[in-house]
Amino acid sequence: MHAYVINLQRRPDRREAIQAQLSPLNIEVSWVCAIDGSATEFLQKHEQDLKRTSIFPNEYACYLSHIAAWNALATGPHPYAIILEDDALIAPDFSEVIAQLPALLDVTPVIRLGALQKQVGHSIAKIRPHHRLLLPTKNLSGMQGYVLSKHGAQSLIDHFSSINEPVDTSLDRYWQKSLPIAGISPVVVLHDRESPSDISGGGRKNTSRNHHFLPRIWRSIQKHFNITLMLGRVHFRRRQKQSPLAR
Repeated sequence: MHAYVINLQRRPDRREAIQAQLSPLNIEVSWVCAIDGSATEFLQKHEQDLKRTSIFPNEYACYLSHIAAWNALATGPHPYAIILEDDALIAPDFSEVIAQLPALLDVTPVIRLGALQKQVGHSIAKIRPHHRLLLPTKNLSGMQGYVLSKHGAQSLIDHFSSINEPVDTSLDRYWQKSLPIAGISPVVVLHDRESPSDISGGGRKNTSRNHHFLPRIWRSIQKHFNITLMLGRVHFRRRQKQSPLAR
């Protein structure tokens, strides 16, 4: 499988570290030049965008870097690929899990491989050796790594290119876009907590502007309803793919 790795040019050490993890797995790598949120040119170019949103410059730059990776896959020769941030840590069972995911991309075109929060969701499929594919009901957080199809990359471009919050927060709201974005539990890509990310930056502003009780309840009901409908469609598509009549 091919991988697009997001890396800052000023961090060749990270490039070497992630390459050392991927090379033994026979994964071909294309490098996506990460946008530097601390660069003066970037801050000047996106001054008005940063004022409009309530996220840090490095978070805005991180989002743009992921969009660049989506475009690379959507316009490139590969039917599917892994996207990794350069501070990702690869779990020992990464290869075994990854090998099973292309067959599932028809029903869940984006599969997140890591999470910073406890994974809670509806089970879609069992993944060897001891993993599950989940449709999350709680925010996963984090964008250390994910697998997606070319169609999935184009869907992210179509639905998630407007930047108003960090990229992982946007994808956590997949249920608002009717795009099933699944997760792997337990994770197979971890965040290197001893090496703070230069891509996403530290800390996080409070992006919530709605503190009222009733709107939160209504949003929770909408989320539950939308995810339940989406889960039904995912299971229906899986049954179609497994049916002898569909072959």
